[in-house]
Amino acid sequence: MHETRLGLAFNSQSGLYQQYVRIKNNGPTLTNVKLLIEGLPAGWAWTNFDSLTQCVAPIGSKHKAATATLAPGVRIDVLVTFQRTGGSGLSYTTRVLAGAGQP
Repeated sequence: MHETRLGLAFNSQSGLYQQYVRIKNNGPTLTNVKLLIEGLPAGWAWTNFDSLTQCVAPIGSKHKAATATLAPGVRIDVLVTFQRTGGSGLSYTTRVLAGAGQP
């Protein structure tokens, strides 16, 4: 699994920052793929997440469903949006979860 962040852009219509996170599967077929974003600095909020983790530490991490199935060698781009209310520049870490069960 490999994640790459593509260019950050400001959407003047929504007032949100948008960025694609590219996920590439370098291994066997994955199911129930979810993207986690952690470590946002103060003054930034992830606005289009789906839910919070209940079983994967740290509990309460925001995640977004990426795809039901990701075949070997395939890549997908997941759109994430952020609201800036102050603070410094945008930085964060990504993590990909896959498999059955609750994240």
